[in-house]
Amino acid sequence: MPDPITAPVLRALLVSLLAGATGKSEAHWRTIVRRVEVHLITDPGRIACNRAVDVAGSAADREAVAKAVELVRGEHPCVR
Repeated sequence: MPDPITAPVLRALLVSLLAGATGKSEAHWRTIVRRVEVHLITDPGRIACNRAVDVAGSAADREAVAKAVELVRGEHPCVR
């Protein structure tokens, strides 16, 4: 399993990925991807995602963020 990345690094990765995939600016996506929240995993035997992404914007923007989160989850399942 890869080392966890920090919440700010994950946010920057999502913003960059979305800008490249959609042609909209990183500034636009920074307003849409507001923050990444880190949650504790209380069951050490369970493999789970420990993040929530706070998203604004249109339904299309939120859907694009959800797809980007799923793409990144495979490489970075946990955030620290």
